[in-house]
This record gives sequence, C-alpha cells and structure tokens, in this order.
Amino acid sequence: MHGRELEDAVIAHVNDLDKQGASTASIHSTVSAIKNFFVANREENRINWKWLKGELPKNNGKVKDRDYTKDELVKMWIQSDTRKRAILSLLMTGIRKGAIPGLRYGNLVKITNYRDKDRKQHKFESHIYKLTVYEGDPAEYVTFTTPEGANALDLYTQAWEAAGEKISTNSPLIRDVFNTMNAKEPKPVTTAALDMAFTRLTKSIGIRPKEKMGKRQDRHEVMLFHGIRKFVNHAYVNAGTEPIKKELLIGHSPPGLEGSYLRPTEDELLTELVKVVPYVTLGQEAELKEQVERLKVESGDIDTMKKSYIDMRIQLEKTQASPFIRFQTRSQLPTSWLPCHHSKM
Repeated sequence: MHGRELEDAVIAHVNDLDKQGASTASIHSTVSAIKNFFVANREENRINWKWLKGELPKNNGKVKDRDYTKDELVKMWIQSDTRKRAILSLLMTGIRKGAIPGLRYGNLVKITNYRDKDRKQHKFESHIYKLTVYEGDPAEYVTFTTPEGANALDLYTQAWEAAGEKISTNSPLIRDVFNTMNAKEPKPVTTAALDMAFTRLTKSIGIRPKEKMGKRQDRHEVMLFHGIRKFVNHAYVNAGTEPIKKELLIGHSPPGLEGSYLRPTEDELLTELVKVVPYVTLGQEAELKEQVERLKVESGDIDTMKKSYIDMRIQLEKTQASPFIRFQTRSQLPTSWLPCHHSKM
C-alpha cells in the first residue's frame, strides 16, 4: 500500500470504531498502537501522522463518567469470590489497574500499629499492609490497604498455600487463574484478564448493561476500573484528609515535593489512612445491610403477629359478648331460656 492508501485504511478503521460506540480515548489509543507498530518497523514515514491526527474524532472536553456508588461496590464485594475480593481490596487503595500485574508478594509489609501526630501509639484490631507500587520505577509510591483488605489478601494467599504453592517475595501478588498444572510456576494476572473478570462481575449485578446482539458498547456511565479510583479519591476528600497526603496515597505526585525532606512520614500517611477506612470498607457495610434486611423481615413478622393478636382479641371480645356462646352448657343457660316440659296427666 502507498501512503494515502494506508491513511485511508486507518481512517476507515477509525470510522468503524466510532460507529460501534468506541470512546474518543479508545480510538486515540488504537491509532497510537498503529503508530508504534510503524515506528518499530521503521516505516513511520509512510503515513502523515499530523494529517491523520486532524482526522480523528474530537473530544468534547466534558467528562460524563461518574464514580461507582458505595452500594454498587458493596454489591461487587458480596458477589466476588476470594480472588476478586483480593483484587478489589487492592483497587480500594486507589491503585491503577495497570499496576496490579507488576505487584509481588514482597511488595507487602504487615503493619500492626502506628503513631499519630501527637506521637501517641495506636494498634490496629488485626493488621493492615503497606503496599509499594511500581517498586524500582521513578513512579514508585507507597499506599496502604484497609484491615478488611489485608484479611482478603491473607485468605487469597492461604488458598495458594492450600493448593501446594510455595510463596516467595517474588511470587505475583495476584496470579493468573489458578491451575494445579502450573501451581509451582505462577504467572501474574494480565490486564486483559482483569478486564474480563470485572466486566462479568459488573454485568452480573446490573451495574453495566449487557450489550445488544452483535453490538459492542465502549461508552459507559461508570468506567470499569477508573470509577473505583475516582470513588477512592472522593472518599479521601469526604473523610477530610490533607490534600497533599491524599495525592501521595493514590499515586499522584503533587508539585513541590521533589525534595525528600518535604515528604510526609509513614506515620503521617497512616494517620490519613485511618480517616478514610470507614469510607472504603465494603464487607462490614455488606454485613450491616444484611442485618438491616433481616431486621426488616423480623419487624414485618412482629407486625404480622401484632395484627393477628389484635384480630384474635377482637374476635374473643365479640364471642364473649354473645349470650348464646357465653354459656357453654345447658345447665349454665338461664331457666327462662329453657323450653317448658309438662308432665303427662
């Protein structure tokens, strides 16, 4: 193909994606991948990329996607198995989906206590984990799980060990779907596998509509993973955490913190984490919802029993008011009610 033929082929593909409902970001990512292919093969000059960029769909600049609600996340938690709960626990730290495949078991450090700003020591009821994300990369940062998240990761790890897997610091924190054949050589989960697992999860509980026959839907009200990250970001804001520390905990790099002497200490970050724990804990919320539903049922039963009791009382009072039923035997009836019997003459 000549240059213009290649450009026309790319634009035709872009138009097809647009008709299928692909988002602007998805289309731009696809074109970037095509460009990288040509660059890798030293053929980038065959296409006028500047002209091509001008032909791509324009973003209207308005962000229409929203966060997940707490109720939606609780439903996801209830519906999840051990593996998905472990993944969801990581996502509830605000971590990006793309960081999960690179996590290793050695990136976790158990923490049982911390000191507040007054240097007073506090002990967690069980424990949490400090999580180092992008370790060894310039983008490396530290965040923390909740106690609930630490427990979910522990249960997931115990499932590995029960299956005969030996865990080392280099073992993938979230492995690909478990297979007894490769238990000794686990592979890290892929982003494609994460997409598939959480697409199915959100559809199963009605958060994301199922596509119509033969039609793919890329535009959604809630972005599959970024919707969780946005929820966590807002949770930190609603919990009243300090903005700079919040930014660090979710993996942003606030300006002005280049010097290490300006960076908050681990205890200072933990103090902010404690504020947000109730906002990002899902399991206890699920238990409370179940208790409320159970109380509603019990309350309904009590109301039914009360109504039955009142009906019985009313019926009893009516019964007692009837003279023919008040006296149960012939001997109890007044003599004036008894029929006259005359003796034979």
